[in-house]
Amino acid sequence: MSSSGAQSDWPAALEEDYRRTQGRLSAAQQHRRAAFDTLTRRWARRLLAAGDDQQLVLHAVGYGAPDPTVWTAKARDGAPLPVRVGLAPQPRFDAETTQTPNGWLVMVKEHTPALMNDYGWLVTAVVDGSLDAEGIRSLRDELLRTERRLEPEADLRQLWDRRVGNAADASVRGAQALLFLVAHEVSHALWGHQGEPPRLELQWDVPARMHGSQEELHADTTAAHLFSRAGGNRERAEVGARLFFGMTHLIDEEIARRAAKRFTGVFAQRARDYLQSTHPHPMLRLAATHAGLGTPPPSEEAIAVQGAIDAIAGRPALVRDEAALTAFRDVLAGAEDGTIVETLGVLEGRQVGDVHAIDLGHLEALVRRDIDTALTVVAVAVLRYVQANPARWTDMHTAVALIDVDAAISRRWAADAAVERALHQIRAAIPEMDELLDLTRHSQLTQSDPEQ
Repeated sequence: MSSSGAQSDWPAALEEDYRRTQGRLSAAQQHRRAAFDTLTRRWARRLLAAGDDQQLVLHAVGYGAPDPTVWTAKARDGAPLPVRVGLAPQPRFDAETTQTPNGWLVMVKEHTPALMNDYGWLVTAVVDGSLDAEGIRSLRDELLRTERRLEPEADLRQLWDRRVGNAADASVRGAQALLFLVAHEVSHALWGHQGEPPRLELQWDVPARMHGSQEELHADTTAAHLFSRAGGNRERAEVGARLFFGMTHLIDEEIARRAAKRFTGVFAQRARDYLQSTHPHPMLRLAATHAGLGTPPPSEEAIAVQGAIDAIAGRPALVRDEAALTAFRDVLAGAEDGTIVETLGVLEGRQVGDVHAIDLGHLEALVRRDIDTALTVVAVAVLRYVQANPARWTDMHTAVALIDVDAAISRRWAADAAVERALHQIRAAIPEMDELLDLTRHSQLTQSDPEQ
């Protein structure tokens, strides 16, 4: 691509800001930069053109959704400054968005495109059934080891390209993840997010400026909206988001593991807590993404991709125990219709800002009424969650209600044999239940109705 082509996309002053970040590049680096510019130049232009404030206001409803009045006020301020998306010659998996006097620079670190591509290949190998559990672990570890290697021969696809049935799927998935990352960073620029220096001495593995969790969630919501409009496909937006969040979470867990290995005690835990405060859990990020997409049901592709992401992360497979589900259905079959309707009304709750709020007082009263009512509440919450979550992290509202029910039932009926059996059945029907409970220790997922 000629320099005159680049000048036509970005103002000369902003292009000069970008050039000053590049330094002296090797021939391989220049080739990677040109290839990245070819991929992202048109995409960035389409993302910026898709930033219609009224459409965002209409779509963005749910957890993590930004305040529409703030977005509308920003839109009234006029068009955003130009945004230049480019590759930063730094050997890591990361991206940063910074403001200059001439616009915004979205700097994607040099390893990121290759790692996203490799992650797409690994996910595809798992989806295709080309790898057993040991093969998945081996290649995942190899992926994390190559995070800091630059040369093209580090690409993981060389390790299994003969075993992947559909190379086109692998390439598309890697590209979707990268394009969602670019949409996410462009969204930071549209919101004017500046980030802040790390509050802990973690410079060995984190960027110079980091965003808080709320800014990250707002960027996820906006990125999903812009991606679906610029790419014309909500399914691609969701799949790209799941891949991006899966890879990011994998890297964050590796950073935390390195911190624990290098340091001990309180500092290692502070490092993990800080990373969780600046990079929300994939469940929270997907909830924000769904707010930008209008919460579409997951496609078969999204379900297959999430299953592969889970396997790579070492999570238990999302296999619902049919005997446990049958037991919960039997409870509902013998329950009073009025109790079921009342429970559904309580668990539906209402949206209060970013939080799904239910009347916890009403829930506690239901659970304490008698053991049969308590078991009915559990059955409703479980079956409602299972129906809404064919893949992990699909519907956070039903997850919030399930967490509240689990807590309420444990407080009131912990010594009851029938309830103890029901709690075991919950984990058989919902193998990710302990993950949901662990997540509540790092995030405000539940909140009583503020009008109580």
